Amino acid sequence: MMLKFINRSPLYDIMKRLFITIHDVSPYFLRELKVLFNELDKLKITKYGILITPTWNNEFSIEKNQEFIQLVKSHLKNANIVLHGFNHMSDSKVNGFIGKITGFGSEYLEFNNLSDREIEKKITCGLKLLNETFKVKPIGFVPPMWSFPDNKKWILKKYFKYYSDLFSIDYFNHKIHSVPIAYDGGKNLLISMIIQKMSSLRIRLKKSGVFRFSIHPTDIPQGGLNPMINDLKFLLHNNWKLCLKEEYIE
Repeated sequence: MMLKFINRSPLYDIMKRLFITIHDVSPYFLRELKVLFNELDKLKITKYGILITPTWNNEFSIEKNQEFIQLVKSHLKNANIVLHGFNHMSDSKVNGFIGKITGFGSEYLEFNNLSDREIEKKITCGLKLLNETFKVKPIGFVPPMWSFPDNKKWILKKYFKYYSDLFSIDYFNHKIHSVPIAYDGGKNLLISMIIQKMSSLRIRLKKSGVFRFSIHPTDIPQGGLNPMINDLKFLLHNNWKLCLKEEYIE
């Protein structure tokens, strides 16, 4: 199936496509986000997704922090806002326990084991907060940890044009297949180091196709900032072309 583009640009001919996203955008990570946005500014990155979690951990609501709001607004010329869950946390005590034991973030599986009504309430409340704060209506959704029940996908289709899971960007009638590049292994430094090495290796071995380059605030304390920036520079130097997910909507 030939993909169509909103702007009818020649992007469909690009064989080396690079989708950059900043995850977990919340006032909770304001200090780290300043660093990440500054790094993208220095590299003159012109297209990326800002994945906002409206009420991180049910404590850090986006509309209450003016410094955070101004930081995001100052970068909207180059970026699109995407809904990234509502509070980025699981209501499951089992997930919380597994996450604490393994350090791998199972407590962030926000939408697992929720009813249809609970899922829809989180989505509508998140969209309402984004609209009130930034005057935007996002058409993209990325669940925390790229995890969302497949049998509930019909709910997402009511509100969005696409969403991302662990293996693809799903436009509901077609997909772009790609496993994300990441630099953070949760709270486990050893896993983070392994993920960073594997990501750098993937980047240097892959000659064409699609990269979903995922940046997290926790990359900084986990030691992933420098490897991430070096890998991003490598991709840009080797003519991987910046794309937005919104450009691939049919």
